[in-house]
Amino acid sequence: MVFKFLSLFLIMIPAMNLFSQQDTLVDVFPLAVGNQWTYHYSSSYDDYLGEYYSSQRGTAIYTIISKTNENDSTRWKIKEYRDVLVCGGLYYPSHGDTCFPSVDSTIFDLIELHDYRHQLYRIGYEYWIWNSVFPFTKEFSDTTKVFRYMPVDSGDTIKYQTRRSQTTCYNYLLTFKKDLGLLAIDCSFLCAGANATTEHRLTSAVINSIEEENNSLKGFSLAENYPNPFNSATMIQYHIPQRSFIILDLFDLLGRRVRTIYEGTQEAGSHQVSLSMVNLPSGIYYYRLVANNFVSSKKLVYLK
Repeated sequence: MVFKFLSLFLIMIPAMNLFSQQDTLVDVFPLAVGNQWTYHYSSSYDDYLGEYYSSQRGTAIYTIISKTNENDSTRWKIKEYRDVLVCGGLYYPSHGDTCFPSVDSTIFDLIELHDYRHQLYRIGYEYWIWNSVFPFTKEFSDTTKVFRYMPVDSGDTIKYQTRRSQTTCYNYLLTFKKDLGLLAIDCSFLCAGANATTEHRLTSAVINSIEEENNSLKGFSLAENYPNPFNSATMIQYHIPQRSFIILDLFDLLGRRVRTIYEGTQEAGSHQVSLSMVNLPSGIYYYRLVANNFVSSKKLVYLK
């Protein structure tokens, strides 16, 4: 009996400490038609084998121009506009730099999956988009994914670095800020006798969705489950200010949906559901409420 109590106590200590950390997922990449981000852009490229070098410096502007809802995703169409000064030259023989202005634009699709954290990716070949603010493809560098909803630090930011793998020459450092988007992205390239670096730094942004969305979502809330940790069943409470179609899902630590706790239309007010975990292994899980455009997640600890 003493051994069983001690074992449970030792299990609960790290679980309770982990649960006390900041685990709320917030929107670090607000998406709405009309949203626009302006960046100062600079890059350098050296091709030692080709014996030439080049650099670019100027402005890059990204504007969301349309939105298409699909069964399991949203397709955002984004216009990219660049106004830069391009300089370059040969190492041997050296004739000095040649510089000229360059203005170009392109339109591409950004896909937002309707999964646990809403993975974001661009359709394209990484070799051609590595120097963009949106270089992340579905198989982004060494399986490092980019998500719309992520936890942030006390400064409302999250920063992480991708790892260069054996199959890619690119390494990225990304910094996101809650309700604003990508603050900065640095890329380094080293492959086949060439190296390059790019930097994007956010200088201004127009975010049309935040105030409107916050007003429309006022009154939606998801509470911490009780009890927590628990060993058989727990209660989940939430509030919706208007009649809404909701989905309450349970996910494991890897982001895999374990089960749908509730799915259906409910009237405005406070609601609660009982969650039984008797057929699941002990561990840490997340439950997520989706109602209209409101998305919120919490963490629970299940101990058998």
